[in-house]
Amino acid sequence: MSNHDHESPLENWLRSIRDTLRLHKDEIFSIKDIKARQDRVVELNVKEQCINLFKTVQVQRARKESAAAGKAFEEPQIHGYCFDPHTGELKKLDVDFTKAAEDLSPIYNLFE
Repeated sequence: MSNHDHESPLENWLRSIRDTLRLHKDEIFSIKDIKARQDRVVELNVKEQCINLFKTVQVQRARKESAAAGKAFEEPQIHGYCFDPHTGELKKLDVDFTKAAEDLSPIYNLFE
């Protein structure tokens, strides 16, 4: 990714991808094949955006309320998917929200 000012709103959107690169730079830059590296950046970015959504107060409040109501699954449920336009495949990504909640709770004071 180049260090070019793409101006708003594109620059705001690219910041999320740059944050993903920053958080996972060792893994990403260890991948030598450019296509495989790009695919992995997409997957990691989708996972990070799922976690960002999970962190919002609206989602946390709704999950707390559904748990208090005794629902079998806390709602809303968040799922991450990647679509590969070359193969037409839709890949469901495994996002570990339990681990994310454990890691983020002391920082974001997520509802338990």
